[in-house]
Amino acid sequence: MESKKYWILTCDTSRYDIHTLFNENGFCLWNQRRNFEVGDVVYIYESKPISKIVYKAIVEEINIKRNKPENIDNFYKRDYNKKYAFKLKYEATNLGNRLKFAELQEKFGISGMSLISIPQITEKEMVDFFECVFAGNVEDLPEPPTKEELYHPLESGSLLEHIKHKMDFCEIRDSHLSKQSGISTSSIGKARKGETIKSDNVLTILDALGFGFVDCTDESIVYDASEIADTIKNRIIISGIRTTDLALLCNASPSVISHLKNDGVTPKLDVLEKLIHHFGFKVILKERT
Repeated sequence: MESKKYWILTCDTSRYDIHTLFNENGFCLWNQRRNFEVGDVVYIYESKPISKIVYKAIVEEINIKRNKPENIDNFYKRDYNKKYAFKLKYEATNLGNRLKFAELQEKFGISGMSLISIPQITEKEMVDFFECVFAGNVEDLPEPPTKEELYHPLESGSLLEHIKHKMDFCEIRDSHLSKQSGISTSSIGKARKGETIKSDNVLTILDALGFGFVDCTDESIVYDASEIADTIKNRIIISGIRTTDLALLCNASPSVISHLKNDGVTPKLDVLEKLIHHFGFKVILKERT
């Protein structure tokens, strides 16, 4: 190994859009930490959900004093008030499936905590392997299955249990699901903990997570989660069941059932789940497209 140093730097792209910076400018500024020197090689590891070393860059300048966060510093979502930065010049991109966290852990014993601490690479074997990957001299690995592809829903359980199970298994962030569903992160956090939230919000979250409902007597038709309240409303009307009788079965007031039947108002979660069970619907994971 040469006298220059080699580092792994972790980037959370929700805080710092390094992709845009490298694509548009060919370099980026970074809060100055560690003993970086001009000419050092930095391998940039993108955190979840990518979990892979994606870029190779060279330290081009250090001790850059900032006066105010402007221009490229606008890509900092926070911490841009640091006094000094260093400049990283883009060198190469790792386009394949090498240098993902699982391989780094298995081949070199790298842990998640060590990545956060900005480790310096001192083993020649590791540097040589990284360089070969970026040079395209290492056979690529097949695309591993995603957690989404490996996921199987619960055989049974409450609606909130289905939400928690998928979010935990697939490591879905509350903030990511909030952007996808339009539901606040606080409501999603409550749902993950099993705390009761509005029924309509629960159904929206289920839709965003890919869940739906089928009638156990005919599983050929899949309903979106957001359709289930209207579907139950129609079943109530078609069945001709008395409002008072259905309210008794669901341990609810007749007015709650009437509001659903006449006005399409989704009842509270505990009543909704009893109605879903009574009319023979079950939660499924909709076919992926």
